[in-house]
Amino acid sequence: MNEIIKKLKNYIPIFLILIFFINADNTSDIEMKNKIKLLEDKLNNFELINENIALKNQINIANSTITSQNIFLTSVAVLIAFFTILSGVIIYTSSIKPAREATKELNDLIENTFKKSLIKEMDLEIDKLLINNNQINLNAIMYISQNHLKFITEEQINKIYNIIITNKNPNLNASLVNILSKHKYKCTEDFFCDNIWPYKIESIAFFTTFGIENYLERIKNYFKLKDKDNLFPNFLTSLFGFSNDDFLKLINYKPLIDIIASKYESTLKHYIENQHKEWIETLKDNFTNSELYKQIYKK
Repeated sequence: MNEIIKKLKNYIPIFLILIFFINADNTSDIEMKNKIKLLEDKLNNFELINENIALKNQINIANSTITSQNIFLTSVAVLIAFFTILSGVIIYTSSIKPAREATKELNDLIENTFKKSLIKEMDLEIDKLLINNNQINLNAIMYISQNHLKFITEEQINKIYNIIITNKNPNLNASLVNILSKHKYKCTEDFFCDNIWPYKIESIAFFTTFGIENYLERIKNYFKLKDKDNLFPNFLTSLFGFSNDDFLKLINYKPLIDIIASKYESTLKHYIENQHKEWIETLKDNFTNSELYKQIYKK
């Protein structure tokens, strides 16, 4: 097309001569110049349009090429990402995961072996408590006291419980009872609910550690059977020093208060009005509105 336009331009002088002779009689010089200029403009516009068409075609070709390249690059990126993830999965399943599982199994084996060794050592120390030798007993108690919170079995607690029941050494028993108060098993529950006296402090430590509300009925039964003077007031005094909350739970347990209020009325009044004014000063309305206070003062 460009070649045709160029050839047409070459023939412009001939067209001009023809136009001149054809219109020589009827056309002025100015009109002739205008027609010549108009012809040149049309040829130029025609050439510009043709160039624009060619440029548009080139742009379309370029866009098509770029689109194709983008599709190709996107596909390549997707493939690379897929194979990267796949290779990661393969490496994890074939190497990392088995290694972690093997490490965990090894750690579990070491831990279990170590635990069994500690349990065996604890058994040996508990057995030493049965030997009639104060120094051996003392060393065994020191070991048990230092390690019973880290590792001890229910069976070993039962062995200590049986030693306390059969042993006649009060110093040895005192240390062992203190150890028992840190562990909740059936034998320890039975021991402390049935032996509030003479192991008052250890019993209170056990009750406050594992929830005195769980043992209120058994505490009631214990004090119902015990007639020793001032046992309950002394128990209350020690309990107040351990936990105000547990103290309030006890003095608001009506089945218990119904039994002991009249029995210890004079003693408890003396405690409240003279020795233990801090009960009211500390607990205020919580104490004066308690079941114990209401029954003693007939409120």
